[in-house]
Amino acid sequence: MQQSGNIPTVIVKNATPPPTPGAAAEGGRGGGGGFGGAQTPAGATTAWQPIKDDVEKLMKIEYNSKSALTIGPKFDKSATDAVIAADFQQGITLLSKTGALTADSAFVKSTLADLDTYVKAGGSGQLKLSAQPKGETETEVFNAMKVSLHLN
Repeated sequence: MQQSGNIPTVIVKNATPPPTPGAAAEGGRGGGGGFGGAQTPAGATTAWQPIKDDVEKLMKIEYNSKSALTIGPKFDKSATDAVIAADFQQGITLLSKTGALTADSAFVKSTLADLDTYVKAGGSGQLKLSAQPKGETETEVFNAMKVSLHLN
């Protein structure tokens, strides 16, 4: 029933229509494929196959199995620098946990410490970032922070 490996069986199973009233599955129990039954009703595959095919196109491995760093405007103009800095702090932490950034890198450690100090101070003064980025992802994060927090 599951060909791509991308769509969990429970979704496919629950996407099948219930059996027609009075139809019994093998073993004498009522019920069909979806909605708790053990078998797929005859013709049900035809009904949901176009939807399954469309979902599989969207769920191809090259799109849903790779991390893609996307940084863009997120906050209203009235957002404080402390709020934006706290969001970068949370984002860098998450990127470190997912492996998009290396948690042990000097840039990550130093930037998280700098952001923490700035956020705890309520965003007063100018944020000073003490480490230089290495690599493409660190550079993207660094440049996004410079633009978002108006750093030179």
